[in-house]
Amino acid sequence: MTETPTGPPDDEPGPEGGQDPATVAILLDETTRTIDRQFETIESLNNRGQQMLGFAAVIVSVLAAFATNDVSDAVKTLILLDLVLFVILGVLAFIAWRFQRFRDDPQPDALYEHYVDKEPSFVRKQLIGNRLASLDHNQKAIAQKTSLLEAASWILAAAAVLLVAVVAVRLLEHDGGSVRDKPYHGGHEQEFRHGR
Repeated sequence: MTETPTGPPDDEPGPEGGQDPATVAILLDETTRTIDRQFETIESLNNRGQQMLGFAAVIVSVLAAFATNDVSDAVKTLILLDLVLFVILGVLAFIAWRFQRFRDDPQPDALYEHYVDKEPSFVRKQLIGNRLASLDHNQKAIAQKTSLLEAASWILAAAAVLLVAVVAVRLLEHDGGSVRDKPYHGGHEQEFRHGR
């Protein structure tokens, strides 16, 4: 999420020297491109968080379908543990996707209000100061988002292993029950032959 500052741009000094307008323009262009690359990274991380959130929702519905009355206590326990892991995964992915704030200031209205009468080189230097502050803020937020998604990835791996265990145990129990429930006709066949 992008923050929308309502006040004037940060009054941070521009870089030392660099009074040549061409140099200031180059610095502004570079900081702007770096901001753009940051937001590409943010978009990629947001997509990853959304994918994890969607995957968790699908798997929770699958696990709920397994939780029928005829399953054993072992399967119910595995399903419960897996549900807990996928809920934690969903929470982490949602926080990483939705609640990280990013800066892309200054806003045009604040820029116009406070700097319309200033020299172009001065405005460019103020913009550079704002961009540098935004880069620092965004980098910290990206690191937090990345940490959350890495933790979610480890939980996803553990939950996937538990999901495989649920399916395997359920299949083994189903096959074992089928063998136990299958009628045995050998005794009747012996009686028939003995009668003949």
